[in-house]
Amino acid sequence: MSFSIQKLFLNRSQRGGFTLIELLVVIGIIAILAALLLSALAKAKAASQTASCVNNLRQLTLCWDMYANDNSDQLVANWIRVTDYASPSDSWVSGNMKIPDQATNVACVRNGRLFVYHQSPAIYQCPSLTGIAPVGVPAEALVRSVSMNGRMGEALPGDISVDGAVEDTSWVFGNDYPPIRKLSDIKSPPPVEALVFVDESLNTVDDGFFAIQPDPDATKWQNSPTARHSRGAALSFADGHAERWSWRGIDSEEGPDTPVTKDQADDLARMQRAVGR
Repeated sequence: MSFSIQKLFLNRSQRGGFTLIELLVVIGIIAILAALLLSALAKAKAASQTASCVNNLRQLTLCWDMYANDNSDQLVANWIRVTDYASPSDSWVSGNMKIPDQATNVACVRNGRLFVYHQSPAIYQCPSLTGIAPVGVPAEALVRSVSMNGRMGEALPGDISVDGAVEDTSWVFGNDYPPIRKLSDIKSPPPVEALVFVDESLNTVDDGFFAIQPDPDATKWQNSPTARHSRGAALSFADGHAERWSWRGIDSEEGPDTPVTKDQADDLARMQRAVGR
């Protein structure tokens, strides 16, 4: 290809100019090279954003672990206020990304119990956020896209936050999957497989509680993981590692209570195993 271009330039010096066909050939070659370069740059950017998101969840999981170590093995609370269905200020994070004055308020991150361990709001947000969030603001303006497995630090009947009453969320997982309140309670699934944080779908992220029914007969996504990372999502686990999961059937940002398609059955089962079995 380079030899042909060189030959064109040599011929030009002999003839005094390019022919139209020669110009079109050169322009076509440049366009092809530009397209290949842009594609490579886009893939590199996507890979970088995925790596950054995975690292964010790894950092959050380290904070989660340090909190338990500082509090006699007790996991940080993962509660929901009765008044507005937002996470209370004594939960791991506060606020609800579906409430306009909370969705872009960095205080909702700063006031959470984990912030003291890593004082960077950026680790709560996926760097791949684009478009408009359901609350009506640019997605990248949301202070959080990450949620925590609802079983981790889930409320027990009678729990009361500093903001008042909290929801009894035991119905989400049922009696076979009780709340996990201590690090030492993480046994089924074992820590290496037990979900802690997940980068959630832009359309379902609200409070800090990631809800998914472990029932094998479940037919809907209650909350859904994202597909922002090339049809994949970043997740972290109780042993401290984080990774990207590739989906078979999730190819877009699912909404709340969206029916699970046939292609997504394996994706749902995989998430269910990470929550409880």
